Amino acid sequence: MPNQFKQQLQEQREKEQKEKEQQQMELRDVKKVNVRPIDEDEQKKREAIDLLVSDYLDYLEKLTKTRPEEPKPGKDGGVSLSFPSEKDAENFFNEQAEKNRRFIVVDPSTDKVLFYSNGDGSLHRPDKDVLFSKFEMPEPEQKSFKP
Repeated sequence: MPNQFKQQLQEQREKEQKEKEQQQMELRDVKKVNVRPIDEDEQKKREAIDLLVSDYLDYLEKLTKTRPEEPKPGKDGGVSLSFPSEKDAENFFNEQAEKNRRFIVVDPSTDKVLFYSNGDGSLHRPDKDVLFSKFEMPEPEQKSFKP
C-alpha cells in the first residue's frame, strides 16, 4: 500500500511538472514578438532596426543583468525579440515610441499587429484585429499651433 501511494504521488508530481512546463512554453510564446520597421528606404530601415536592437540589448541587460544574444534581422528586415514579461515588452516599446521611432509589433503566431508607433511619440494599438499584410500605418496627426 505505501508503495502504491508513493507511485501515485510521483505520477501526480510529474503531471504537475509537465503542466507547469507547458504553461511556461505558452507564456514564452506570448512574450516573443516580431518587430518590423516602417520605411521604404532600405538603408533607413536597417538603421531603424539597428537602433531598436541596440536599445533592446541595453534594456534586457538592465533587466536580467546579462547581455542577450543579438537578434538577427529576417528577410523582411524585422527582428524577433523576447522579453521576461509582457509588461517589460510594453515598457520597452513605449520607450521606443517616445523616441519618435516608427515600427510595427506583430504576434509571431498569428501575424496580427499588436501595437505600432507612427513616429508621433506614442504607442498605439489597432482598433481591431488586423493582419500585418493588411495593416496600413496611419500618418501622425499634425498638431496645429495657434498664435
